[in-house]
Formats: sequence, C-alpha cells, structure tokens
Amino acid sequence: MMFLQTRSREQVVLDGTWGFMPDPMGAFGPAKRSRSVFQGLDPVKEDRAVEYDINAMHDIQVPGDWNTQNPEWLNLEEAGWYTLNHTFSETQWSQLQGQRNFLCFESVNYSLRLWINGHEVADTQCPFLPQAFDITEHLKETTLICVRVDARRDAERMPSKVYDWWNYGGIFGSVSICPCPQTVLSDCHFTVEQLDDQGVRGAITVDVDGPCAQGFSVEVSVPELGLSWTGQGTDGVARLAYTIGSDVGVVPWSCENPKLYDYRVTLTTPEGKQDQLDLRVGFRTIECRGKEILLNGESLFLKGIAWHDERFGELGGRTRNREDCAELVSVAKELGANFARLAHYPHSEHTLDLCDELGLLVWDEIPVYWAIEYDTPVTREIGDTMWRQMLLRDRQHPCVLVHAVANETYDAPGKPEFMQGLRQVAQELNPGIPLGAAIAVPFVDGEYTLFDRPDMLVEFSDVIGINEYGGWYSPPLSKMPTARVTGHPDKPTFISEFGASGPSGVHGPADELWNEDNQLEVYKQQFAMFGRCMDSLCGISPWVMKDFRSPLRQNGFQRQFNCKGVVSAVGKQKMTYHFVRDQYAGSGPGLGLAGSEGSSADA
Repeated sequence: MMFLQTRSREQVVLDGTWGFMPDPMGAFGPAKRSRSVFQGLDPVKEDRAVEYDINAMHDIQVPGDWNTQNPEWLNLEEAGWYTLNHTFSETQWSQLQGQRNFLCFESVNYSLRLWINGHEVADTQCPFLPQAFDITEHLKETTLICVRVDARRDAERMPSKVYDWWNYGGIFGSVSICPCPQTVLSDCHFTVEQLDDQGVRGAITVDVDGPCAQGFSVEVSVPELGLSWTGQGTDGVARLAYTIGSDVGVVPWSCENPKLYDYRVTLTTPEGKQDQLDLRVGFRTIECRGKEILLNGESLFLKGIAWHDERFGELGGRTRNREDCAELVSVAKELGANFARLAHYPHSEHTLDLCDELGLLVWDEIPVYWAIEYDTPVTREIGDTMWRQMLLRDRQHPCVLVHAVANETYDAPGKPEFMQGLRQVAQELNPGIPLGAAIAVPFVDGEYTLFDRPDMLVEFSDVIGINEYGGWYSPPLSKMPTARVTGHPDKPTFISEFGASGPSGVHGPADELWNEDNQLEVYKQQFAMFGRCMDSLCGISPWVMKDFRSPLRQNGFQRQFNCKGVVSAVGKQKMTYHFVRDQYAGSGPGLGLAGSEGSSADA
C-alpha cells in the first residue's frame, strides 16, 4: 500500500455494478480450493464441487456500503466478497501499456484483501482512507478483481468492539486503475510558516516513488501568481523553500474568503519529463496562543457542528459521492457554522473539498475511541497506518484546523507511548497543524473541570475539546442555571460535544426527556452557561447535526438511531436547528455568539 495523489490524473474508473457475496462465517478464503473465491472457478466446468460462483453473485453498487443495499445485509458485520471481471476497451488497454498501474480505493471498511487474476496483491487494515496498490504485473486484457472486505469489530482494531455508530461495511469510495509513469509523483504539499504584511514564506515538499527517485528535479508553478520554483530531490523527497513578496498580493484563505490557487508540479528525471500533477493550495497559518486559536493571526471563535459521514435518508448509509457530502455541508453552512467536527473517523475527501471551497474549518479525527488496546502490535500498526494516511491526504486541505487523536478514551497500558508516536508522525508530516482530543469531563461541585479527573490528553493536546452533557446525563436540567465550565488556563478549549435527544416531531413538557421541547430547553440552558464562561472557551460544537444509526440506541424513542441531531435522519429541521442558527447569527436570545471576536454570521 502507498499514498498516491490521483487528482488530475486520467483513470479507468471501475465504479458501478460488481458481484457480491456475504460471508457471515468468514468461511471462504485461501484455505480450501472449493471456497477460494479469488480463483474464479466455474462450478459447472470443474470436476469437483465448488461452493461459490462469481457469475451468480448478488449485484452491488460500488461505491456504497453493503448494509443499505439489501435488507438481509443490514446487520452483516463479518466479511463480504466483491468481484469484477473487467474487460478493458482497446483504448483503455492501450492507455495501460508501459505504465505503472495502480488500483486505487478511496475508502473501504474495514480490512481489505486483494487478488488480481488469482494473485494476492494486498492485505491491509486502513479503513476510511485511500489506498493504492501496484498491480502492473498481474493485469490482463480481461482481469478478475477480487476483494475481501472484513468489517468485524475486534478488540485490536480502531475503533474496538463497542462504539456509538453503525458499523457500515464495504467499499465506500470510488475504485479506479490509475496509470502512472515508472517514476511517479506520489504527493506534493505546501506548508506556510509566515503570512503577514511582509508576504508569505514556507516550504514545498514533493514525494516521488520509483526507479529514479534517487535523483530528480521538480518545478512547482502557480500561474495565477506568475510564480514558479525549481529544486532537486533525492531519496524520494524534494524540499523547496519559497518566499512570496507582499507586492504579489496573495489572498489568504479564510472562512470569509476561501481563496484557492491552482498549481502544477512537474517531475523530470535523467530520462526527461516523467510526471505532472495539478493541485490546489490555500495559503493560511494556524496558531495556538494562550487560550486562543488564531487563523492568519486573528483570533477565532469556533461556531461549530459535528456530524457522522452518513448520508441523509431513512436507511442512512455511508456517503458515496460529492452530492451526498454536499447535502451535509450545506446544513452546516445554513446554520452559520464556521467549523465542522468530522467525527469519529476520517470522512470522505469530498467533504474536505467542499469545506475548502466554502470556508468551513475542519477537525479531522482517527477512531481512537473509548477502549483501545494501545499496547498490542496490531493496534499500534493500525493506528500508525491510519494516522499517516489521514495526514498525507488531509494536509492538502487548507480547511483543516486540528488533527484529532482521540475521543473519550480511557487510560490504559501503552496510551502515553501510543500518543507520543502520533505526535512524532504529525511533526514529520504536517507540523503546522495543532493536535487535539475530545475529553469526557466530569461535573463536580457545580462545574465541568478538566482537572478533577486528570486525563493525560489534557497535557498532550494543543487544542482541548470538552464533551459534556449537562441537562441530559449530568447534571439534570434543574441544576443547569448555575452550572459552569472551566477550560485550560493556557490552551484553547472548546465544547466539542453537548446536546440532548429530541426525536423529530415529538413534543412534550420541556422538563421531560425524549421530545423536541426538552432538547430545545437543554440547548437554551447550555448556551446560557457558555455565556457565563466565555473567557474559558474558544468555541462550541453541538452534538450532532443529524440523527444517525447506532446499535446502542434501543429504546422506543430512538429504535437504533441516535436522535440528538438538530435535523432528523431525512433532514427535517427540529426546533434546535432554528435556535442554533439564530444564536450563530446573533439574532436570538441568550449567548449572542456573533459578537465573539473573529466570528462571522455568514462564515
């Protein structure tokens, strides 16, 4: 597996109808010839029994989780087999000749085993994130692609066995074959070290893979600015320092003006020009200073909303394309949010693209969630792999404000060492972005405090999120009028979760749970508390945008949906939606967030 930047590349897209076979016992695989799906045997032509038939599988759409494509698969959490017997057109086959051909997956949950024409190519655990595999030597004009996706919950995985969202399995993102030169530009990104009235200064890092990676040259050009830089690389990396004078007039990327610049990277080796990528960059700086978080040197107040990567609709299901993601992002924009907490795992890159374009800051996150086996080799390897792939993918996006390492974790053996390993990787791959964690904070003697029950992530994090559910779990609603929250005295602290369940269309007394009126009252009391404690907070992010599937929500009010959304699973606006929108715009009663420094009602 490698990270391969595929943007602007010509690709053979393999999306559409594939064959699918559920394997709830995990009984199919390499052990027995009769059940070795990847061999593609024909049960009619074989002289002994074969227990599968790739030509008689169920139809399934890729991209898309399997759970919402057939009622019988809703609770499938074991394995599923995908097959595609693809005959390349004459044009496609010609396009692949003489190239390094990578099979690219945008997103799979959970583990992936890949066979090409019966040859095993990959066995990885890198859920939710892009993966690319060199399949050149195994391609034929008619090629059988066989993928085993294993979505089991497991103690050594991340997340582990118990978590509060639906475990959708399958191939979520697009699948394509990407032909590349023998020496390929695998990635390029800008870092910004200084941005002020003197101009912009930073570095460009170009990653290269292939036989000429030991000696090459690169050119990076930004046509709109009339600028270009050249440099030499070795050991697969070229680093170019750049300076842009104030006279050039670079427009910084911001929530109010999310300016993006197209740029081109060209790779040349001793044999001549090899490869080219067309990408985008937004110039901005992020800094933590005391209790403030700054974008381009200006203090921010984060008016946020959190959501899961689950599309609108009665069935739910993982987002499949830009259109699904745009429906979610549009709700955040309509609320007046300037910040998105993408919980609790990496979301589709389409969402990041939209946030880049629309000026919505992002908290991205890996699923270090609740109980994790930090000290096992398998968990450490999964954590390192996911973290690296997320940073490699997301460092392209100026919208990313915080890389989050955890949500509501417990202390356990190996946790400090695990977290320190993540910090070292972040310093290597994307040092300009703060690290954050969301911490469940207890309510003690009338206030939420980080220091009553210490968590090692308080000192580890650059930005601290407080998860608290006053009015819902603790304390009861009756004690909220005097409740307070105390953030860290020297670090930016924001409320990363608060809220209450309000099943859509259900009304009742405001002091009784499980109705929209109670949900609204909880929000009113929460916002009043924030207003009393503004000197401790740099922002808030309600939990959650939309109702989402969860097996932990089994009472008659929810029926396997977490109903804390400000909109329903199908997008119907609740009373809390209008309240939050008014608060963020500054036109409603209570907190008046629009008056906070650095915020903007239309950001």
